Amino acid sequence: MFKTSKKAFTLLLLGSLASVTSCDNQLSDIQSSLDGNHQNLNLENWTDAKDYNHQSDSLALVALYRATNGDAWSRHDNWLRDGKAINTWYGVQTELVDGKERVTGVRLGGNKLSGELPKEIGYLTALKSLMLSDNYKLGGTIPEELYNLKNLKVWKMRFTDLHGTLSSKIGNLTAIDTLDLWGAPWDLTQNGFIPKDEKTLLSGEIPAEIGNLTQARYIVLGRNKFTGNIPSEIGNLGNLRYLDIARCKLSGALPASFGQLKKLETLFVAGNELSGSLPEEMGEMAELMELYANE
Repeated sequence: MFKTSKKAFTLLLLGSLASVTSCDNQLSDIQSSLDGNHQNLNLENWTDAKDYNHQSDSLALVALYRATNGDAWSRHDNWLRDGKAINTWYGVQTELVDGKERVTGVRLGGNKLSGELPKEIGYLTALKSLMLSDNYKLGGTIPEELYNLKNLKVWKMRFTDLHGTLSSKIGNLTAIDTLDLWGAPWDLTQNGFIPKDEKTLLSGEIPAEIGNLTQARYIVLGRNKFTGNIPSEIGNLGNLRYLDIARCKLSGALPASFGQLKKLETLFVAGNELSGSLPEEMGEMAELMELYANE
């Protein structure tokens, strides 16, 4: 429990491709090469890792479809259909990047994806938005290749079965504006709120490298099983407006560096194993309107 600070806080009580013919032919070839080997995808034979382009994006999307049981998605309009350019595939957005048509958005939230994210997700190097929340059977660990997506601004995967640790490579994603990996400890594939295995939640320590995400405005990591102290490097996130690290297993005191979060409006830290008082430095957080700090 925290002692009352001198600062008055509001406490929350509730807990278009112009030419697509060649790409279509390539996609047909891609499908044929993958159809006989859905479980063991390997794209290293077809691409030069230094030449990411529309073809590599197409291949990455095919890998995603196969690895997450695309035939069973709620919607998969135009996916893997000959004559249909990838900018017509449901949930896929493209833009011209350095004169090339590239995939910049994958938005498949609540679409019944299952399985695990494939490592080929790392080929989507122009990706800005990855929104996969509310796919309750989408699990596995975070592919290391995902941390190569340095243009990624929005990454949402709440209400999934994502587990394992958050790599220190999270610090590579310096363009991030919104990071939402809220765990949610309920098995929503069943009727009612059934507790699910804690192994399907993120765990380990929150890496100090999260302090590299200086463009971030929204970070949501709550309802996971993170342990250890809250990294003081979070104080480097001067653009942060919303931070949720509640209901994990974090310990120790709130870092004094939180006082540097001059734009922070909402802070959720309750339901952890924190100790000590609110740092006096938090009195400098002029924009803070909501603090959820105890049960």
